[in-house]
Amino acid sequence: NSFWQWTTKPRPYWTKDIKEGAVAVTVFGFTGSATMYFVRPAVENVFGIKGSLLEGPNEYRVVSLLCISPVYALILGVTGTLAGRHSYFAKMSAKILGRFLSKKASEKLVCRFAKG
Repeated sequence: NSFWQWTTKPRPYWTKDIKEGAVAVTVFGFTGSATMYFVRPAVENVFGIKGSLLEGPNEYRVVSLLCISPVYALILGVTGTLAGRHSYFAKMSAKILGRFLSKKASEKLVCRFAKG
């Protein structure tokens, strides 16, 4: 499939190439904003906790922090793939999710496109 060929092709590291850097900063920025867009209402609607990270209550802080990383990782993987940088962002997503899983389980998260 031409999409997978395009999104997994080798590219320069983002700190060595201005175009790659611009793509990476855009993907990270969008991902952070989108994560907060989805997590904030979910904490309130799903868990019934109103508040903020700054003002509390502590239950809101804990639930938000537990939800942010997995949602961020999922959005990062999808956004990075759509931006044509699947190999890099899939590894980053697996690394983030790997903090919540065993090493064996987290290794299974990286697809064959990102592994090699």
